[in-house]
Amino acid sequence: MDNKEYNDFFNKNIRACIKDFETIRREYLVLWFFIYVLMIIACLFLIFRLQSKNFELLFAQIFLCSLVIMFLHPAACMVITRYRSVIKEKFLNNMLTKLYGLAYYNANPTIWTNILASFGMNDFLVTNHMDCEELQNLSVASGCSFSFDDFIKGKYNGLDVEIQELSCKKLMIKNSLPFWHGLVMSVDFKKDFCSKIVFYSDNEMCVRSANSGLERIYSEDVEFNKIFNVYSTDQIDARYIFNPVFMEKLKSIAKNNPDYKINGEFYNQKLYIVISSAKNWFEIPFFKSASNAEVYYQPVNDINNLISLLDTIIQGNKQAYN
Repeated sequence: MDNKEYNDFFNKNIRACIKDFETIRREYLVLWFFIYVLMIIACLFLIFRLQSKNFELLFAQIFLCSLVIMFLHPAACMVITRYRSVIKEKFLNNMLTKLYGLAYYNANPTIWTNILASFGMNDFLVTNHMDCEELQNLSVASGCSFSFDDFIKGKYNGLDVEIQELSCKKLMIKNSLPFWHGLVMSVDFKKDFCSKIVFYSDNEMCVRSANSGLERIYSEDVEFNKIFNVYSTDQIDARYIFNPVFMEKLKSIAKNNPDYKINGEFYNQKLYIVISSAKNWFEIPFFKSASNAEVYYQPVNDINNLISLLDTIIQGNKQAYN
């Protein structure tokens, strides 16, 4: 999405729904500033009091100064985290529901879940997420545990769609994968395939045994073959899914986002696409005006890529829906 396309999209679809966001940001900014001023004042007071020759008193003052920093700094960081959580929920709900009929579920809807999440302790509170057993069946997530974040779900042009941001953690099981973070998108396929199809751009993300009994599929697109490895038990089914339109879209996303590792597979009448990336998805900056169109570019571009990928799947496989 170039600048002109984005500005047109922003003015038409987003500007109206963010009119109150800057007011909310300023409230959080005042609270953040107050906490840091309080921390600085407390530290300066303790520093100026470090005149005693009494070692025990001096140690106590240094200890108190450390406690002030240890308590107030995380509190200030939590203000930023909470703002991002609140604004992201408002923004994504407006955008996804209005434009695409999808629902957004915030993994940390309250301040308490935000606090627990900062200590990695909110997993048991997250109720809206993809099915763990379903994820375990994926080659790229076999033998792993999951920490869930943002979740998007609904019907898009008649297709059941789920998009999950998650962290995948290695369990103490032989051949399980290392830690990775990213998105998993599942799309119901209405054509009944009995074959297994696996594709990936990252060799390390694929379980060693995933390709056992599968045949390497080469397309006529040489560039695609260099980026992606495709394996299947049935060449006809694989070529049906990996049509020219779908391959062009996958290549475009891979080339425009070199840090992405794109993997996926087809099974149980669902197409799964896994995008591994270290970035935190759909985030909105705290230290930039919420009225500034630029702060929404990245989450809008991320969503646009996912939606265009869905459109491509539908466009390239129209006969499956007749």
